[in-house]
Amino acid sequence: MIHREESFPLKNGVLNNGEGGETLGKSRHDRIVDRVASRYSSKHRREGVDIRVQDMAIEVAAELGDVYQSIHQLNSSRKKRKYLCVPREHRDRALNLLRGTGIGVMDGNGRIVKRSRG
Repeated sequence: MIHREESFPLKNGVLNNGEGGETLGKSRHDRIVDRVASRYSSKHRREGVDIRVQDMAIEVAAELGDVYQSIHQLNSSRKKRKYLCVPREHRDRALNLLRGTGIGVMDGNGRIVKRSRG
């Protein structure tokens, strides 16, 4: 089988898998942020909190090691409602860490698991 260069072109430095979704070069964090941002009709912000919507701040922690930095990032936000968005495998740990803080928890699709107190 002959490999043709044009069958997998690069688009903005990211390999296109030929199926229309150029997600091959995106990190897990970026994929989650993009999914949640589109659910709330917002955009991925590169500075500060990942997603800001009206009175809500959403920070994504794709890996367990990112949780503490994400909590710090949310505490520095002046938004009324604050949410930490984590994948399913980190949900229970995030719920335990955030108990009593007033910060809510979302799953990786942007569904609220625990409401924010704000």
